[in-house]
Amino acid sequence: MLGAVPVLSCAQSAVFEKDFFAVSGAREADFMQRAAHGVARETVALFAEIRSRELGSVAVLAGAGRNAADALLAARLLQREKRGQAETGNPGKVVEIKILLARPLGEMSVPARTALDALLADGAVARDWRGAADADAFLGGGADVLLDGLLGYNFQPPLRAPLDAIIAWANACVPRFLLRVAVDLPSGMGDGVAFSGSELLVFAADATVACGLLKAPLLAQGYASLRGRLRFADICFPASVLPPANVHVVGEEFLGRSPLCRQRKPLSDKRDFGHLLILGGSRAMPGALLMNVRAALRAGVGLVTAFCPESVHAAFAAAAPEAMWVPWPEAPNGTLALEGECLLREFLPRATALLAGSGMGRGGEESVLLRSVVSRAMCPLILDAGGLFPDIVEAASRREGAPALVLLPHAGEYVRIAGQAAPHEACARWRALIALKGTPTRVVDAGREIVICAGGPALARGGSGDLLAGITGALFAQRLCPCALQTLVVAVAWHGAAADRAARAHGAHGLTAQALLGEMGAVLLACE
Repeated sequence: MLGAVPVLSCAQSAVFEKDFFAVSGAREADFMQRAAHGVARETVALFAEIRSRELGSVAVLAGAGRNAADALLAARLLQREKRGQAETGNPGKVVEIKILLARPLGEMSVPARTALDALLADGAVARDWRGAADADAFLGGGADVLLDGLLGYNFQPPLRAPLDAIIAWANACVPRFLLRVAVDLPSGMGDGVAFSGSELLVFAADATVACGLLKAPLLAQGYASLRGRLRFADICFPASVLPPANVHVVGEEFLGRSPLCRQRKPLSDKRDFGHLLILGGSRAMPGALLMNVRAALRAGVGLVTAFCPESVHAAFAAAAPEAMWVPWPEAPNGTLALEGECLLREFLPRATALLAGSGMGRGGEESVLLRSVVSRAMCPLILDAGGLFPDIVEAASRREGAPALVLLPHAGEYVRIAGQAAPHEACARWRALIALKGTPTRVVDAGREIVICAGGPALARGGSGDLLAGITGALFAQRLCPCALQTLVVAVAWHGAAADRAARAHGAHGLTAQALLGEMGAVLLACE
């Protein structure tokens, strides 16, 4: 898949990069600059989610090797960061940089020392590690951002002095930093480090910016609380030299290479962009269906027909008049009645995708209705929420010759339908694609897995999954991508990128899930 980068172990990453620079003739310094730009970009974006003001101060924990060089180069970029200059005409203030050195200058690699010298020449200050009390005095009240550049992927346990003391100190003074960012992977993490609870000494990051290749330990469940949010900076290793892998990651550049950023056909009709049917909602949970529809419309589908409880039909038709709303008879408890199935059958032959389950519960008529509907759908079928029960998924999987079956569970819903089975095993069993929503979200089929790092805590609110379902349904209905896996990855990446943009504009706390709809177009316009 264009733009997907393999996930490798730390040892595999080291071998790949060593061979690549030895054979290709590429300058390692150029790729380090790309990594630094990625770290700086992500740091500024993450800081914008928690503060409206400009970044003012950065503390760097610097080791001796390439990881230190990446962190120091990123700090050099942040030192001159001038956000908002184009809009305000102001030069922007220089960011204060303080550096704690874990090794004497004579032991630092040439790239790290070169980056340090450039920072010092431009006003940064550095100090050797002399213990926790001295570090406290050096940093004063702390800093906006703490960058961890102590250790990279070549780390082999055990931690040696003074690195163990520096990490222990950094983890003990969390309140003094608004944002703690690990460069590539948190110091102390690696292939040879087994997670052992409280005995594990690893830099505790709010976010980790993986550079170039995503290292496999970052996806280990035991490390989730230590890596924080996972971001990926693609430094553009040539696709032709990347090693094969079953797990890949995509960065923010992925959307710019997708069909979403291509011009629509000049001579086109609404029917050229698909017809999505959406079945969902109930009297108790009508909003999920409305969010499905609004997201699908934003995602560019040509036609949307939504089947809604008859009690909300008039209100929903006024709220989203671009869609065709079909009133569905209700059971006494306010759910969709089985007798309305004939309404859907009329539309199925001309549908290019069907989304079902959002806002639906687990009742007698609802369950029978969904099992019947999914077994008849001979178009791409997307199941969410109330459609994610074992009997419904099994019925959908038995559609002989039908196109894609797409499941959108969060962790609890996944256990409900698949138990402890690995996602690729569940995909093989049901001939399905699964987007396992989380931090990060994993898109899986029977043989491959794509990790999408976009999105974050701004999505941890009711309704965000309903929006993803609508976007997914719209993209499958449009048939934009050459394969179902890519279609689902694009949907998840677009949803996450819009959420990130909304969080930067409003703060992760001060928005509703629907705020991301207003950012969907801006995300694409910003793609290079």
